Amino acid sequence: LKYIHPLTGRIHPSFVQLVNTGRMACRAPNMQQLPNAVTGHRNCFTLPKTSVNNLLVSDFSNMEVRCLADASGDENMLDFLNDGQHPLYGADFHSYSANRMEQAMYGAEAKVVQPKELIDGTKKPEFTNEDGEKRSASKAFTFGLAFGKGIKAFSSDLRISEEETEIFLDSYYASYPKLQPWFKKQHKLVEENGYILIDKLTDFRWFDEGKEDREEDLKTA
Repeated sequence: LKYIHPLTGRIHPSFVQLVNTGRMACRAPNMQQLPNAVTGHRNCFTLPKTSVNNLLVSDFSNMEVRCLADASGDENMLDFLNDGQHPLYGADFHSYSANRMEQAMYGAEAKVVQPKELIDGTKKPEFTNEDGEKRSASKAFTFGLAFGKGIKAFSSDLRISEEETEIFLDSYYASYPKLQPWFKKQHKLVEENGYILIDKLTDFRWFDEGKEDREEDLKTA
């Protein structure tokens, strides 16, 4: 309520572009991260009764996954995304990944991780709490790896030991075999050049501010 403008009686959030990543962010208030429609929070936001416009809610589907797939060239990721609708998992990449991780860890003894929803969007009755936990872990690794998390951060977030985290991480890399080599290549380029090339078209770069400090530490070690 504190963001309601005293003259217009409406909310006017600000959209800004984050300098280091190029992503768009919304502030005062953050309209990009409202709770989902089930909670009813989004129903609090309406247009004036006299308005002839409509409110549009949109979202990029699996954007981080698409970026990882395109950059790494991993066929398993690309196949899932290019197919559009998986016969079992539909567009639910996280349940699909959880099932691939399960197969990588347990082979023939692996249980099939059920999708969260049917293709028509209704909740799948067979989706259990165990399936939900596996899906959440898979989702954590997908987003965590995309934004540079390591073993310790994953271990803390998932509340499991670092040894268990490594097993999960190995199964994720086994599910998408081109990811780990691509990450290692990017790490090497950062160490050599001191920056990550974010956009080839604009030559937009993110500079590694800690590179000089690490080099100085190596000199004095």
